[in-house]
Order: sequence, then C-alpha cells, then structure tokens
Amino acid sequence: RQLQLLLPTVQVFLDVDDLVEIGDLEWYIEASQCIMIFLSKGYFFSRNCLRELHHSVHVSKPLVLVHEVDPGKGGAPIETMKSDCPEDVRDKVFGGGEQPLRDVIEWHRISDFQLVSLKMIAARLLHASPKFSSRSMPVLYVPGEMSSLSLGFKKPTHMFVSKNNPGAALVADELRARYKSAGSRETQQFTFTYDMPHSMASVNFDGDEIFGTHTNLAVGAAEAMAGAAEAMANLSINTTKKALETTRKSFLRSSTSSAATQVTHMLLYLAHSTFE
Repeated sequence: RQLQLLLPTVQVFLDVDDLVEIGDLEWYIEASQCIMIFLSKGYFFSRNCLRELHHSVHVSKPLVLVHEVDPGKGGAPIETMKSDCPEDVRDKVFGGGEQPLRDVIEWHRISDFQLVSLKMIAARLLHASPKFSSRSMPVLYVPGEMSSLSLGFKKPTHMFVSKNNPGAALVADELRARYKSAGSRETQQFTFTYDMPHSMASVNFDGDEIFGTHTNLAVGAAEAMAGAAEAMANLSINTTKKALETTRKSFLRSSTSSAATQVTHMLLYLAHSTFE
C-alpha cells in the first residue's frame, strides 16, 4: 500500500487480500501489466506461488523481484532463493544463460532506505506500462528525500582507514566524493588517510582486557582490530561492542586537535569478512 502513496493512480492486486477465487489466479496474472515477486523463505515451495510464477513466465509478463533480507522477517540469502527456484524457470526469473541478469531489489524497513526500495519498485512498474515501456528507466524523486539534500562537513574531518579493513577504503572514498564541504566549494573538509596515527602504534589487546578486568586498556583503532580479529570472532556481540567502545574512548583520549591533519575519526567497516 505504501507503493500507492508514490503512484496514487496505480491499481495493485495483492493476492492475499484481493483474490476471491483461487481458480482465477491465472486470469489475474494475465490482467496485470507487471508482476512483483516478493522473495522470502518458502516462496518457491508454495503451490499457488509457483502457479503465479509459471504463468507469469508463460505469458511473458515483466517481473519485478523484491528480496526480503531480514531473516527475522522470513528473509533468506539470495543464493538460497535462486537454488530453491525451479530449474525450468530459474534463468527466466533471475537471468542467466541466454537471459539477461535481472536486478533484485532489496527490501529495507528503515524509512530512508525503504524509500529507495519503493522508488526502485515504482520505476520498474512504470517502465512496464505502455507509456514508459519504449523509454529508458524513469528516475523518480520524492520531495524531502535524503538524496535531494545538500550534505557536507562543517568542520575539518580527517579519518583513519585501515588497509586491513576490507571495504572501508571504498566507503571513505565515496564519502569524499559525494559529500563536499558545507557552504564552501573551494575547501575539502573531509579527507582520510591510511597512515596509522602514532598514538595507535603501541597496542595491548588480550582477552582479559576485552572483558574489562584490566583498567589500563590502551587500544588505538583498526590495526588493533586486525590483530585481535580471531579473538573477537569468538566473543559474543555484546562483548565485541564493549571492546569497540573502549577502543573508541581510548582513541579519543589520545587525539589532539592542534594539527590540521590530525585524525579526528576512525572508520570501521563491519562486514562478514571484517574479523576473518
């Protein structure tokens, strides 16, 4: 229903709400201009969902794939969804073989990110309509959305990025490219470095200190994380958060603000490979 707020005149048929007679399922598929498939755990094991899917492919209806990524909401890895999909329609649904790869839209629940998901869905629905089918994919904007705001850094920000933290440099580089200095086009307020600050060079990071039994914890930042990766991978998430907070406080205590290039922040990019 949120989609109708973006496209007020769109008519949405939702099978769980609007289907009166299960025998009419194929008729509703044929009466629709575009079929949106919400990929969640068990979708490809539902007999009626497979009826919709097979008939959509049979009559060559445009498909929009939306992926539930939250396991708590029934989400499953996209590779699992692909393997669950019947082999006879897999390439036509996801692409592959002689079929072009199809985009899969991740469904988010945080409002700003969810709006991105909704815009992507709306753009593909419009592109499937007669008016837009012969044009390129429409680009949609919503008043007040995050991407329309002019964001920037008001104060000089110099970030330390560890080369041992996979993905961190890409995030830092995108920050530098996208968010210029607020109110000034001449001075770049955001910079980052791979050089570890001197205050972080001496690190003592053992299991006892992670649990807080020592009071003289002196931890800098990302280089310490690299050295403690194996230990932290075996700790509970609460203990890991505690260690990161101690690291952050120690790093802030060791920083000074006299030099223009003094490191003010550390970027820690958390992913599956961070503590491997």
